[in-house]
Amino acid sequence: MSLSGVLGLSLRCCKEFEELTGRVYEELSVRVGDPYTALVLKWLSLESYGHAKLMESLYNTLRVDVVFERSCRDLIGRAWEVVEGLLNKLSGGDVDLTDLLGGLEFVEGFIGEETYSKYLYSLIKDSVGGLTSTLITEVLSEVVEEERYHERLVKGLIKYLSSR
Repeated sequence: MSLSGVLGLSLRCCKEFEELTGRVYEELSVRVGDPYTALVLKWLSLESYGHAKLMESLYNTLRVDVVFERSCRDLIGRAWEVVEGLLNKLSGGDVDLTDLLGGLEFVEGFIGEETYSKYLYSLIKDSVGGLTSTLITEVLSEVVEEERYHERLVKGLIKYLSSR
Protein backbone atom coordinates (compact mmCIF):
# COMPACT_ATOMS: atom_id res chain seq x y z
CA MET A 1 0.00 0.00 0.00
CA SER A 2 1.29 3.47 -0.88
CA LEU A 3 2.03 6.10 1.76
CA SER A 4 -0.98 8.04 0.47
CA GLY A 5 -3.09 4.92 0.92
CA VAL A 6 -1.88 4.39 4.48
CA LEU A 7 -2.62 8.02 5.34
CA GLY A 8 -6.02 7.81 3.64
CA LEU A 9 -6.93 4.67 5.55
CA SER A 10 -5.71 6.19 8.82
CA LEU A 11 -7.71 9.40 8.39
CA ARG A 12 -10.83 7.46 7.37
CA CYS A 13 -10.52 5.21 10.40
CA CYS A 14 -9.88 8.11 12.78
CA LYS A 15 -12.99 9.82 11.38
CA GLU A 16 -15.11 6.71 11.84
CA PHE A 17 -13.72 6.12 15.32
CA GLU A 18 -14.48 9.68 16.43
CA GLU A 19 -18.02 9.30 15.07
CA LEU A 20 -18.49 6.07 17.06
CA THR A 21 -17.16 7.72 20.19
CA GLY A 22 -19.41 10.73 19.63
CA ARG A 23 -22.40 8.40 19.37
CA VAL A 24 -21.59 6.85 22.74
CA TYR A 25 -21.38 10.26 24.41
CA GLU A 26 -24.53 11.48 22.67
CA GLU A 27 -26.56 8.40 23.60
CA LEU A 28 -25.36 8.62 27.19
CA SER A 29 -26.21 12.33 27.36
CA VAL A 30 -29.88 11.72 26.62
CA ARG A 31 -30.16 8.80 29.04
CA VAL A 32 -28.77 10.34 32.22
CA GLY A 33 -31.07 12.12 34.62
CA ASP A 34 -28.57 14.58 36.02
CA PRO A 35 -28.48 17.74 33.87
CA TYR A 36 -24.83 18.51 34.66
CA THR A 37 -23.69 15.06 33.63
CA ALA A 38 -25.82 15.31 30.49
CA LEU A 39 -24.25 18.68 29.65
CA VAL A 40 -20.70 17.34 29.91
CA LEU A 41 -21.56 14.23 27.89
CA LYS A 42 -23.23 16.32 25.18
CA TRP A 43 -20.16 18.56 25.02
CA LEU A 44 -17.91 15.52 24.64
CA SER A 45 -20.11 14.21 21.83
CA LEU A 46 -19.93 17.53 19.98
CA GLU A 47 -16.15 17.67 20.26
CA SER A 48 -15.82 14.06 19.06
CA TYR A 49 -18.00 14.85 16.05
CA GLY A 50 -15.82 17.91 15.44
CA HIS A 51 -12.72 15.75 15.41
CA ALA A 52 -14.42 13.46 12.88
CA LYS A 53 -15.13 16.48 10.65
CA LEU A 54 -11.49 17.54 10.92
CA MET A 55 -10.32 14.07 9.82
CA GLU A 56 -12.72 14.23 6.88
CA SER A 57 -11.42 17.70 5.94
CA LEU A 58 -7.82 16.51 6.13
CA TYR A 59 -8.71 13.51 3.99
CA ASN A 60 -10.26 15.76 1.34
CA THR A 61 -7.60 18.49 1.49
CA LEU A 62 -4.64 16.13 1.28
CA ARG A 63 -6.33 14.18 -1.55
CA VAL A 64 -5.06 10.89 -0.23
CA ASP A 65 -5.86 7.52 -1.73
CA VAL A 66 -9.16 5.90 -0.89
CA VAL A 67 -8.65 2.56 0.84
CA PHE A 68 -11.65 0.49 1.84
CA GLU A 69 -10.28 -3.03 1.83
CA ARG A 70 -8.90 -2.77 5.36
CA SER A 71 -11.08 -2.80 8.46
CA CYS A 72 -10.91 0.21 10.75
CA ARG A 73 -11.68 -2.13 13.64
CA ASP A 74 -8.45 -4.00 12.86
CA LEU A 75 -6.43 -0.82 12.42
CA ILE A 76 -7.59 0.92 15.63
CA GLY A 77 -7.70 -2.30 17.64
CA ARG A 78 -8.56 -2.43 21.34
CA ALA A 79 -9.97 1.10 21.57
CA TRP A 80 -12.40 0.35 18.71
CA GLU A 81 -13.50 -2.85 20.43
CA VAL A 82 -14.13 -0.96 23.67
CA VAL A 83 -16.31 1.65 21.93
CA GLU A 84 -18.25 -1.05 20.07
CA GLY A 85 -18.78 -2.83 23.38
CA LEU A 86 -20.06 0.37 24.96
CA LEU A 87 -22.52 0.90 22.09
CA ASN A 88 -23.72 -2.69 22.48
CA LYS A 89 -24.25 -2.17 26.21
CA LEU A 90 -26.21 1.01 25.47
CA SER A 91 -28.47 -0.80 23.03
CA GLY A 92 -29.13 -3.48 25.65
CA GLY A 93 -31.13 -1.25 27.98
CA ASP A 94 -30.13 -0.34 31.53
CA VAL A 95 -26.45 0.48 31.87
CA ASP A 96 -24.01 1.25 34.63
CA LEU A 97 -22.90 4.80 33.82
CA THR A 98 -19.71 4.56 35.86
CA ASP A 99 -18.76 1.34 34.06
CA LEU A 100 -19.31 2.97 30.66
CA LEU A 101 -17.33 6.03 31.70
CA GLY A 102 -14.44 3.76 32.72
CA GLY A 103 -14.34 2.41 29.17
CA LEU A 104 -14.43 5.94 27.76
CA GLU A 105 -11.60 6.98 30.07
CA PHE A 106 -9.43 4.26 28.49
CA VAL A 107 -10.44 5.32 24.98
CA GLU A 108 -9.71 9.01 25.54
CA GLY A 109 -6.32 8.25 27.07
CA PHE A 110 -5.38 5.91 24.25
CA ILE A 111 -6.63 7.66 21.15
CA GLY A 112 -5.02 11.07 21.59
CA GLU A 113 -1.52 10.03 22.42
CA GLU A 114 -1.23 6.86 20.39
CA THR A 115 -3.16 7.70 17.27
CA TYR A 116 -2.70 11.40 16.71
CA SER A 117 0.68 12.26 18.13
CA LYS A 118 2.61 9.08 17.39
CA TYR A 119 0.97 7.74 14.26
CA LEU A 120 -0.65 10.52 12.21
CA TYR A 121 2.12 13.09 12.80
CA SER A 122 4.75 10.91 11.17
CA LEU A 123 2.47 9.89 8.29
CA ILE A 124 1.63 13.52 7.52
CA LYS A 125 5.24 14.60 7.80
CA ASP A 126 6.31 11.87 5.39
CA SER A 127 3.40 12.61 3.02
CA VAL A 128 3.40 16.38 2.70
CA GLY A 129 6.51 17.65 4.49
CA GLY A 130 7.60 21.24 5.01
CA LEU A 131 5.45 24.04 6.34
CA THR A 132 2.26 22.29 5.29
CA SER A 133 3.17 19.42 7.59
CA THR A 134 3.93 21.86 10.40
CA LEU A 135 0.54 23.56 10.05
CA ILE A 136 -1.35 20.28 10.01
CA THR A 137 0.52 18.83 12.98
CA GLU A 138 -0.19 22.05 14.90
CA VAL A 139 -3.90 21.47 14.36
CA LEU A 140 -3.53 17.82 15.37
CA SER A 141 -1.61 18.93 18.48
CA GLU A 142 -4.74 20.76 19.55
CA VAL A 143 -6.77 17.59 19.00
CA VAL A 144 -4.33 15.71 21.25
CA GLU A 145 -4.84 18.37 23.93
CA GLU A 146 -8.60 18.08 23.52
CA GLU A 147 -8.37 14.30 23.92
CA ARG A 148 -6.47 14.85 27.18
CA TYR A 149 -9.19 17.31 28.21
CA HIS A 150 -11.82 14.67 27.38
CA GLU A 151 -10.01 12.18 29.57
CA ARG A 152 -9.97 14.70 32.44
CA LEU A 153 -13.69 15.40 31.96
CA VAL A 154 -14.51 11.69 32.02
CA LYS A 155 -12.43 11.23 35.20
CA GLY A 156 -14.24 14.23 36.68
CA LEU A 157 -17.61 12.71 35.83
CA ILE A 158 -16.62 9.43 37.48
CA LYS A 159 -15.58 11.32 40.60
CA TYR A 160 -18.73 13.47 40.55
CA LEU A 161 -21.01 10.44 40.17
CA SER A 162 -19.25 8.45 42.90
CA SER A 163 -19.66 11.35 45.36
CA ARG A 164 -23.44 11.46 44.94
